[in-house]
Amino acid sequence: MTQTTINPVPASIPPRPKSASRRGWTFLWIAGIAAVCSSGVLWASGINPLTFWKEDPSTKMPTYEVDRGDIPVYVVESGSLESADNATVKCEVEALLGLVTSNISSGGNSNVNNRATTTTTTAMGTSATAGTTAAATKVGASTGTAAATKSASASAASSTAMASAATATGGLARPTIKSFTMVIAPHVPLRGTATTVKKTSAAPTNTNNRSGSRNNGPAATGSTRILWIADEGTHVVPGDIIAKLDSAAFIDERRAQLIREAQARSWVEQAERVLEVTNIALNEYEHGIYPQDQMLIGQYIESCQTQVKKARLDLEWARGIVNKGLRSEIQFKADQLTALKSDIVLQEAFGMRNRLEKYTAPRLITNIKAKIDSVTSDLYAQKEAHKLEVDRLRRLEKMIEKCTLRAPREGIVVYANESNGWGRVEAQIMEGATVREGQPIINLPNPKFMEVRAKINESKIAKVKVGLRAKVTADAFPETPMDGLVTEVTVIPGLANGPISDVKVYYAKVRIQGGNVDGLRPGMTAEVAFELDRKHDVTRVPLQAIRWLDGDAFAAIPGKRGPRWKKLEIGLLNPSYAEVIAGLKPGDRVVLDPETLPGPTADRLDSALRSTKDNQG
Repeated sequence: MTQTTINPVPASIPPRPKSASRRGWTFLWIAGIAAVCSSGVLWASGINPLTFWKEDPSTKMPTYEVDRGDIPVYVVESGSLESADNATVKCEVEALLGLVTSNISSGGNSNVNNRATTTTTTAMGTSATAGTTAAATKVGASTGTAAATKSASASAASSTAMASAATATGGLARPTIKSFTMVIAPHVPLRGTATTVKKTSAAPTNTNNRSGSRNNGPAATGSTRILWIADEGTHVVPGDIIAKLDSAAFIDERRAQLIREAQARSWVEQAERVLEVTNIALNEYEHGIYPQDQMLIGQYIESCQTQVKKARLDLEWARGIVNKGLRSEIQFKADQLTALKSDIVLQEAFGMRNRLEKYTAPRLITNIKAKIDSVTSDLYAQKEAHKLEVDRLRRLEKMIEKCTLRAPREGIVVYANESNGWGRVEAQIMEGATVREGQPIINLPNPKFMEVRAKINESKIAKVKVGLRAKVTADAFPETPMDGLVTEVTVIPGLANGPISDVKVYYAKVRIQGGNVDGLRPGMTAEVAFELDRKHDVTRVPLQAIRWLDGDAFAAIPGKRGPRWKKLEIGLLNPSYAEVIAGLKPGDRVVLDPETLPGPTADRLDSALRSTKDNQG
């Protein structure tokens, strides 16, 4: 058996150092043990170590940076565009002005059915007036002539008596006093009929209207035809002719009215001449005939007084001669008779002066003044009648002018067709159509000033008020929204789908305040978003970045260790944004589409939220 001897290691020889590979393996062992311990700690903390090393998918999803801005709330309704600055051109042609002649003395009315009848009646009235005036003048002349003849006969008889008396008294003759033979004929009105103006139809189609005018009933509605009208859609400026109406009836009536106006003017001139002549006659009598008659009577009285003195002297002389027996009693009685006649003539002369000054002259002056008043009244009536004729002539000329319709402003020609509740056109505007007085013919909307007539359901009308702002989007220009303002909300509802519908709608007018108004046209369909509320400069996030769970709002915050959910306190909402009262601040980034991420479970809630829940628990 062989014995092996192991030699001891000398103390002087140092030990062999460890190799580098051994140190590497030791580090790996330590790292492995640390990883296992860390995994255990993660598992104990509720974190899956397998997902710890995975890349968070939320980091690759679109995100949004929380900002500040306005959040408006809208109610969207539909409507149609119309002009906010619309001008309506109506038929302003009145009913044709006809004449109804009535007799003043009898108070009766004569019927006027057309212009021919009117002209004939007026002519007959004029002839009757002329005849009445002539007859009155003839009667007055006859009366005056008879009175003058009678006065002349009486004057002649008096002159004969005075001549015989003058022969007996020395040839004294009575003077001719014009006042005693003057006759003032009363004034007869120049026209015995009065003309009143009434309306008759320019194009009568109903006999009842004419019969209504016969009894002073309501005037028939004026109507006329459209001879020419501008094409619909034509752009016009102020002053352009847009339609022409039939004015032939008014032109014919104007010609007849010119004759009536000239006749009325001649009556005025004649009344002025009569008044002038009557004033001259008054002045002639007061300052000519009356003083002359006073002077003649005064001279006659002086002559009579002289004759009386002479007759008395002759009587005294005859009495002395008779006493001496040189004259017979018969001759003395003749002298007494002559003296008595001289006294009678003198008393008659005084009576003539008294009659002239107290009765005849005042009566004549009063009669002439009364005639002046009558002529003045007649002149006023003739002037008023002439004014009526002039006014009627002007109205006819105005109606002729109104038969040419001109654009009052810039706009687009749109025919004012009238429709019933079923949408059926009842009055269509076209050439040859008959239009009545006051009927709209053409609308001239201005495309530069547009508004929307929006339908509002009765369930939303309480939210829409005057002054609300709105966004208007025309279907023809969907890419160009326009700002609007509510200017009117109707208080009476209409039916949404015609008479058979029980759904009530109201209408709101929204004035467009900006946008592509040059391309807008009346009748276009538009959508109106009424702004019910607005928050200014608030923290907001897109509505799609919010995930709702049991009525609570959450936002996903992307991170390397997985998304973190934050509970949000939401304020105002609209279809695009939500107001964030608490949970986020401007600058935070949130996932835009958090619906694809794992839900906000307890292990994914924000630490602050968890601590809040723990405290509450």
